[in-house]
Amino acid sequence: MPDHRPPRQRPAGPAEDCVGLERAAVWDAAHIEERLRDQHAGRPNPHLEHLCLKR
Repeated sequence: MPDHRPPRQRPAGPAEDCVGLERAAVWDAAHIEERLRDQHAGRPNPHLEHLCLKR
């Protein structure tokens, strides 16, 4: 069966291999703007925090 994933995607491995990586997600335009504003202001972004690896 052919692999149709984009070339930079791969299955998640052990948690240690996933630290610092971002989950694949679809972002609404308003959330992208909020994320950029938060990044520029040095604030955590709640939408991005929700996607982060929990330890």
